[in-house]
Amino acid sequence: GQTMNQAILEAQDQPVQRAKRSATRHFLKKVVGFNEAGLVFAILVFAVLISLQNSAFLNQQNLINVARVAAFTFIIGSGLTICLVGGGLDLSVGSSYGAAGILGALALVNDYPVVIAILIGLGAGIVVGIVNGIIVTYFRIPPLIVTLGMMYVARGVVMVVSQGDPIYRFPAAFNEIGRGDILGVPNPIIIALIYGFLCHFLLDYTQYGYSVRAIGGNEQAARVSGINVKRVKFWLYVISGFSAGFAGLLMTSRLGSSHPNSGVGLEMQAMSAVIIGGTSMFGGTGTIRGTLLGALLINMITNGIVLMGVNLHWQNIVVGSVIVAAVGIDQLRRKRLWRS
Repeated sequence: GQTMNQAILEAQDQPVQRAKRSATRHFLKKVVGFNEAGLVFAILVFAVLISLQNSAFLNQQNLINVARVAAFTFIIGSGLTICLVGGGLDLSVGSSYGAAGILGALALVNDYPVVIAILIGLGAGIVVGIVNGIIVTYFRIPPLIVTLGMMYVARGVVMVVSQGDPIYRFPAAFNEIGRGDILGVPNPIIIALIYGFLCHFLLDYTQYGYSVRAIGGNEQAARVSGINVKRVKFWLYVISGFSAGFAGLLMTSRLGSSHPNSGVGLEMQAMSAVIIGGTSMFGGTGTIRGTLLGALLINMITNGIVLMGVNLHWQNIVVGSVIVAAVGIDQLRRKRLWRS
């Protein structure tokens, strides 16, 4: 009788156990399938490894410095993420960054009001984006060629208007934007998080964001479904140019000066953060939160290399290797989705 009762209880318990196992598998599958899970793991591993070599890494001030530097990469990367998700490409963000900083700085030293100077700087980034957007969408020239050419054109304009000299001595009200803080949190971090949230909302919760993903996934199908492909793609470059210009102005405010070479090579750093963050180079896939994590990881690597006393040239080797690995993982993921 006891054996029979035990068997009945076990039989009754089996569906419960199966449900628990199913729930556990579902949870693990969600965690493993979470695009940014690998990034979070990588950040934690790097943090542990660096702190073992130099405990100063976990110092509150150092962590704030890492986040503050990452904020500028994240602002540029947010616009670049939207551009790449829509099947675009913008290599001119570093020059847009520099142009916004220099033109805003010139306006300030020529006694323009701070608000007007900021609008002039933002306008520089927007103009670069407009030119890119028009040529790419209406003249059908590949974005690689267009934005690469614009990278040199915008940089040349910066050198001409600045005559190759740095510009400094700005009003205190302008400098306070990039140097101030709220409850100990630097303004650039707060501004970057707000801007990132707005880009996240645009990409994931608006009709425009839906159109961007549709075009990046299959441009021909998006066109057939009634999406105005040219208009959507045009705005991709305007958003990217605006983001870079915004970051350039913010950095000018933080430093209290602007240099003609500001932003040189920054397009590769921003692109690295975006790709490492899981945005596909082939369009259709990507998240702003992934770019945030990618920006943190990139700047953690840079900061950690300095703290560990490693030759700075290793930085490019490590970052380059991480980019190749990220693109490789993206390729494998795309093949798996294609087969399924």
